Amino acid sequence: MGRPHKGTRKCISVRAPLQQHSFYEARAEELGLELGDYALLVMARAYNLDVPDYILKKLDPEKLRAHDERYAVCDSSDNELSISA
Repeated sequence: MGRPHKGTRKCISVRAPLQQHSFYEARAEELGLELGDYALLVMARAYNLDVPDYILKKLDPEKLRAHDERYAVCDSSDNELSISA
């Protein structure tokens, strides 16, 4: 049996700097996501857009909470989300 259908989509191609690529791959793996799904999760959350259902179904809420606590930093002065280095 093949992969479940993810609905109508359009390709976004991204080339990450070599020193960042393994970081993104590791974060995706921690959450049990493919790298492309992880990138979409991060972009959707950054712009307060809906995360696709097929990604939400894969996410463990506890793993996502741990991910957010470890990698997301909120600057209390402007409530903007930034990612720590």
